[in-house]
Amino acid sequence: MLATRFPALLSHCTQPHATVASVTSGGLDLHPRLSTVVASELTQVMRIIDDTSLTVGADGRVIDSPSSPAFSSREAYMMLSPSRLLDASACTTWALRLPAKLKIFAYLADIDMLSTRANLFYKNCAPSAMCAACPDIETGQHLFFDYPPAVALWSRLGVSIPTGQSSIWDLPTSIQVPASA
Repeated sequence: MLATRFPALLSHCTQPHATVASVTSGGLDLHPRLSTVVASELTQVMRIIDDTSLTVGADGRVIDSPSSPAFSSREAYMMLSPSRLLDASACTTWALRLPAKLKIFAYLADIDMLSTRANLFYKNCAPSAMCAACPDIETGQHLFFDYPPAVALWSRLGVSIPTGQSSIWDLPTSIQVPASA
């Protein structure tokens, strides 16, 4: 786009929304006293204009070309968005046959987006990131894997939690709950 390529020239232009046809036929209307940068950009633009030949009729847009696929906002969004790896935890979470509230909670816990004190403190919504019951920072990992009552619960269920465990989806797939639990 010419406006981003020649910003100094745009700042001196009295008609910033002029069409290519009007500039080609009538020239650029600029404020007086051009700086050296604007004069240099004007020279470049005039070369581009001199090399441009317009045809009579409607403009042909690349997006409407018969050889290109039909335009869709989905395809435009995908082209503009950075490519991301598939989130395995999201696939696991949404494939489960659980109530939606549990799926959302599990997904938010897995990506550490629950309203823990650490996340609230980061957003300036809590006075401290520290856990109310122990001297550690309250994160999702702390609540589910490192917090002493959570460790005791996992132990009672017979699940050994490896050090540094951060995802519930990395636990053993079948957990046998004791009958007296």
